[in-house]
Amino acid sequence: MAIASPLEEAGTGPCAEHAVLFYERESELTAKLAEYLAEGLSRGAATVVIATPEHTAASLQHVRASGVNVPAALHEGRLHLLDAADTLAALTVDGELDPDAFERVVGDLLRALAAEGFELCAYGEMVSLLWDAGNCGAAIELETMWNGLAEDLSFRLLCAYSTLSVDGHNQRDALEQVCSLHSAVLAPAGDAPAAPGLIRAEFDHDVSSPARARRLVEAALRAEGHSESLMFGAALTVGELASNAVRHAGTGFALTVLRSGETLRIEVRDFAPEEGGPAARQVRLPHGLGLIDASAAQWGIEPSADGKLAWAEFHTGP
Repeated sequence: MAIASPLEEAGTGPCAEHAVLFYERESELTAKLAEYLAEGLSRGAATVVIATPEHTAASLQHVRASGVNVPAALHEGRLHLLDAADTLAALTVDGELDPDAFERVVGDLLRALAAEGFELCAYGEMVSLLWDAGNCGAAIELETMWNGLAEDLSFRLLCAYSTLSVDGHNQRDALEQVCSLHSAVLAPAGDAPAAPGLIRAEFDHDVSSPARARRLVEAALRAEGHSESLMFGAALTVGELASNAVRHAGTGFALTVLRSGETLRIEVRDFAPEEGGPAARQVRLPHGLGLIDASAAQWGIEPSADGKLAWAEFHTGP
């Protein structure tokens, strides 16, 4: 699994560029985090890392090995390294997370970097520390604070949880809440426990939305290590189905990407209101129907009460 860029531009749902990685081994986390950091730094983005010293050191070792000049990034103010435990303590007042402290410590730093004209990338594992300590509610609260910050500031965010700490039936509801606060869920082979899908995101009615959805799917599939041919076919399909929603249905759309065994399912739902009852409504076919038919194992379009659902399935096996 490679994370190179877990999200390009995502949808308009909560913290639209907010991905979560579930990892099984420490070495897997640090290697994949390094790919995420190296990609952002090599592109000139300002990157804020809020992690344990062990994870930071191991990840930056990989980053340096990839050819990125880490000392230069630090000297130029493009790389900021914060201790997760110390930062979390700074956000806590009388044992409770303080939104004002989050704005001062995290928000002010990101806004200052944005004011210098930098693209922003961030990685945080304070939520993981809270979860590991049994404070799942606070982890969800902190995820929500990140999403609130993203409402008026554009940045990419990756956070991570160990599958060992989230794999418990008594935590299932909380885990589903965590997943719902992200626009992409990245997991090692075998999937994250109770992860609702690889991608769930909503996009506005905007001409740029299909391209953003396409890049999101392509990046997420690359993060899972899928073949170039699958990424191309899936991204092409998403672009066509999303364009159909924006141009013909005249609405935004919801994108869902699910993986089950060796099947990858893509769903794009528009929100065109029903006119004249189900019998009167005509389902408009995507302009690139032939391209979808050639790429997908099977596909379909189904009318629904609030629009239509277009779907396509791909084989991911050998």
